Amino acid sequence: VLNKYRPTETHVGWGIKSLATELKAGNPAFIWGCSTCNKPTSWVTNEGKKIYAYEHYHSFVVTGFTGNVNNPLSFIVKDSRPGKGEVTLSKDKFLKKWSAFNNTAVVVK
Repeated sequence: VLNKYRPTETHVGWGIKSLATELKAGNPAFIWGCSTCNKPTSWVTNEGKKIYAYEHYHSFVVTGFTGNVNNPLSFIVKDSRPGKGEVTLSKDKFLKKWSAFNNTAVVVK
């Protein structure tokens, strides 16, 4: 739907240097990850397929970073959970959240 208004690019298995390059160019990114990153859980569907997931999947909008493109130190994200708003996450904390969904991002150009 977003493509009707602005161009987007979808990335899976993406790296933080590529993300930081887009942010530096002024392009925010929607990402998916876990909000609390508890241990993974699983269940079996009616068809017998086992599904693996983290509890508390969540989406964020990444708007900036600190450090430089080749070595970001932290990421600035918009978190829609009540009381959160704009937060800065260390690179390690950001990567832990983001990797739960295979470093998936949609960049808005």
